[in-house]
Amino acid sequence: MKIIKQEGNCESRYAPCSTFKIAISLMGYDDGFLIDETHPKLPVKAGYADYLEVWKQSQTPKDWMKNSCVWYSQIITKELGIEKFRDYVT
Repeated sequence: MKIIKQEGNCESRYAPCSTFKIAISLMGYDDGFLIDETHPKLPVKAGYADYLEVWKQSQTPKDWMKNSCVWYSQIITKELGIEKFRDYVT
């Protein structure tokens, strides 16, 4: 194998953090839970992660990506269910 470019620390593992929203969005649109950039608009509920002020209000798919809203990601993965989620990631 020929390495074309190696930059930074390539030996350590890092959590995907917000980059995983891209994968979750593809799963959500493929499954039909996400409809377009404004649907579904989900209301914030007590008990949701609300570390940031912008997370304390209803979110659309567009808001979710812009605000990196953790609870919206959690709703999508719960809607998919463990079986579908596992199928997507393996």
